[in-house]
Amino acid sequence: MGRSIIIVLLSVLLISTVFCAPRVPLLERFTNTSCGFCPPCGVMCDTLSVRYGEALAVVEVHCNWPGSSDPYYLAAPTDNQARWTHYAISGVPAVSVDGYQIASWSSAATLVGPLMSDLAAIDLTVIPGDNIHVQVNVEFPISGSNNRLFVAVIEDSLYYPSAPNGEVWANNVLRKLLPSSSGQLVDLMTVGTQNFSFPLSLNPSWNTDNLQIVAWVQDMSAPTTAYNVHNAKVVEWRLMGYYHTFVAERMKELSSPGDTTRFVATIGNIGSYDDTYNIWFRTEVPAGWEVWAKRGTETFDSTGVTLASLADSDVEVFVKTSGFGGQGEVKLLLKSTGDTSGTIDTLTFTVMAGGDVLYIASQAAVTALPYFHDLFADNGVPYHEWSISRDGSLPDLSDAPYNAIVWHEGLNLEASLTLQDRTSIKNFLNNGGKMLVTSSSWARTVGSIFDFYYTHIGAISDGTESAPSSVTGTYGGTVFTGFSATLGGEVAEGFAVVSPSRGILRLSSGKTCGLIRDYDGGGKLVYVSFKLEDIANEASRDDFWARVVEYWGGYDVDEYDIPKAMSLVSAYPNPFNGVLTIEVSLETAQDYTIEAFDISGRLVETIYNGTVPAKGFVVRWETDDLPTGLYLVKVSGIGFSKELKTLLIK
Repeated sequence: MGRSIIIVLLSVLLISTVFCAPRVPLLERFTNTSCGFCPPCGVMCDTLSVRYGEALAVVEVHCNWPGSSDPYYLAAPTDNQARWTHYAISGVPAVSVDGYQIASWSSAATLVGPLMSDLAAIDLTVIPGDNIHVQVNVEFPISGSNNRLFVAVIEDSLYYPSAPNGEVWANNVLRKLLPSSSGQLVDLMTVGTQNFSFPLSLNPSWNTDNLQIVAWVQDMSAPTTAYNVHNAKVVEWRLMGYYHTFVAERMKELSSPGDTTRFVATIGNIGSYDDTYNIWFRTEVPAGWEVWAKRGTETFDSTGVTLASLADSDVEVFVKTSGFGGQGEVKLLLKSTGDTSGTIDTLTFTVMAGGDVLYIASQAAVTALPYFHDLFADNGVPYHEWSISRDGSLPDLSDAPYNAIVWHEGLNLEASLTLQDRTSIKNFLNNGGKMLVTSSSWARTVGSIFDFYYTHIGAISDGTESAPSSVTGTYGGTVFTGFSATLGGEVAEGFAVVSPSRGILRLSSGKTCGLIRDYDGGGKLVYVSFKLEDIANEASRDDFWARVVEYWGGYDVDEYDIPKAMSLVSAYPNPFNGVLTIEVSLETAQDYTIEAFDISGRLVETIYNGTVPAKGFVVRWETDDLPTGLYLVKVSGIGFSKELKTLLIK
């Protein structure tokens, strides 16, 4: 497995993901305008860059010491300052390779070769555009709670004739760090992909012909002498040939039943040639929901978009829910006509329109998602999930159409609860909602917002417990009396309870770590100041959840019109030649339609339209008159739709 991070375009599949690739080292150079050593440093860095090309990511960071007139520092002082203070550099020039600050310039060249032969647990691909789109694909877990993604825009071949040190040409100059000088927290403990999109406003003074994008994931918890970079990648701003981006800032939204949700997808042609794109959509939504798409004023089922190089265009997708809740998905599909690989790009938009439980996981809680998936599965809990690292910042939850919310904060010392978060929590509870908050850091994440923690939650922080061994329900008169569990020894917080809240749990040290509170509007809060996943065994977690639900009085289970389970068992052979056998398994007998579409979204044949009996059903599709190609077989009925991709070869 190559030691490389993959940064891949959010939904574009035109660029191949490179697995088992060598690690790409990151070399950061720090320079200023008044020392006498920068020309040799610049020559060395530029020589390495020319020698290794895109296999070596070079970023030149300009400093304001000992002089403050460097125009490249002044162009982005926050970003430049952040990088060289990040390494605690008090003098320049200096250089780091893969995050390791080195003592001499000669050491850099000797480090690059071994690093390039090293292998990584994550892979990287970078696709530029008006938004820089990132997908981190973790193939093997990497420990650490402060791994951060940085994306740097750099410019080459800059001329500075009045440079005090004589370095009139500057290359690989840092122009902008995205999303900020603090980077983006990423979870490297969980195998799989995480998607990111960073908007970028191009400065008119930048020469886009000389721009490059450098991305890397770096462990920020190590000492300044060893900020290990897991991998890096560098790409040109404009790619030669047919390349594009196909992205949306938000791909999941909450909606009240009966409301309409709007998504916006942007197609960006980042290739060097003009291109035309075919676009269509597919739906899997509850009965009664409406879905439509628009480009400008045109409403379409399928359409074509022609874009010049570096141009872009927006497409809107609308989902109107019925009076019932549920969850639905809309897949927006795109195919480039210039690219001959036949690749179809897909954006999946999800609308969650109410139900029993909404599960919210903060960025710091992503590694523990499986614990809560198991908790809900063990207890038969129907839930919808919002993971902030995957789905973006939370919308306003004040009137969230859910009976209960599980707010899983984990250990989050990086970001305070926003004003909208605090307002959402207060309003949701005052409006009669039920909430379980599990966090070992809320007293700190609310920062100086004392009123929220004291007045609304009902707690006063009583310090941190570094490794409590157990938790017990030692307060009388609640459903939590008699509860006990072993903890895994992670950090927890103690607090004093403020009336009308009531204590329910204590740590092994004796400090209170759990409370309940009834709100005038009917809401009920359960707050525990430790990570629920730190309870050492599954049975104890299930026991605690059962007590939460008993205190809530259930979660007022309503029957929502959610699509029922059904599976397209098989379509065989696949690929096929002439005849495709489609076998469908249904829960109930009802009217269903089986249709076939080509890759442009055109209906080529209605294979079956009528009543389908329950359980097994088989139909044969004869394709004598159709050409070789990719076909989508769609099975749809009341409140349900499924698709299967098949390949006809003649």
